[in-house]
Amino acid sequence: MSYSRVVALIALLAIACGKNDEKAAQQAAAAAREAEQTAASAKQAQEAAEKATRERTAVKEAMKKDVDAVDRKLTYLRERAGKLTGAAKTAAQKAMHDTDAKREAVQNDLKKLDPAAAADWDTVRASFDRDVAALKASMDAFERSVTGKPAH
Repeated sequence: MSYSRVVALIALLAIACGKNDEKAAQQAAAAAREAEQTAASAKQAQEAAEKATRERTAVKEAMKKDVDAVDRKLTYLRERAGKLTGAAKTAAQKAMHDTDAKREAVQNDLKKLDPAAAADWDTVRASFDRDVAALKASMDAFERSVTGKPAH
C-alpha cells in the first residue's frame, strides 16, 4: 500500500470514529432526555396519587361525620320509641328495623371505602351516597312514626 493510501485510510477511520463518538453522544443525550421524562412522569403520577389520597381521606371524614350525625339522631329516636305503646310502638319498631338495615348497608359501604382502589372509588362512593339517601329517608319515616310529626 502506498503512503497516500495509508494516510487516506487513517483519515477515513478517524472520520468514522468521530462519527461513532458523535452518534454515541447523541444516543447518550437521547437516553438522558428519556430518563428525565420518565422521572418527571413518575413524579407527576406520584403527586396525582397523593392528591387523590388526600381528597379521598377528606371525603371519608365528611362521610363519617354524616354517619355520626345519623347515629345521634337514631339514638334519640330509639329512646322516644321505647316510650310508645300499642300500634304506635309497632309502627315505630317496624320503621326502626328498616332504618337499622339501611344503617348496616351504610356501615358496609364505609368499610369498603378504606381498601377501595382508585378505580373502584367512584363505584363505592356512589353506593354509599345511595345508601345514605335511603337511610335518611328511612330515618325520616322512623321519626314520623315516633313523633307523629314530619321529619325536620
